[in-house]
Amino acid sequence: MRDWCLAGKGIMLRSLWDVAEALARGVLVRVLPDWAMHDADVYWLAPYRAHMPQRLRLLQEFLAQRFAGAPWHATGMQAL
Repeated sequence: MRDWCLAGKGIMLRSLWDVAEALARGVLVRVLPDWAMHDADVYWLAPYRAHMPQRLRLLQEFLAQRFAGAPWHATGMQAL
């Protein structure tokens, strides 16, 4: 859908983190800036293991850190 809109084929409703870079570059523009969908939560789902492998624990820690704040703000999207 994002690629379709980047090609000028229409409009879409996407998460800000997914299109923040394209908005910052001016490739996409916000059509309805006063309207937004509700934030969606991100969940970690994995089978229970008494001892989680280190690679999974590291991935879980990375994702928790990555989604702890608003990573799209690093691209200059504070004005949105």
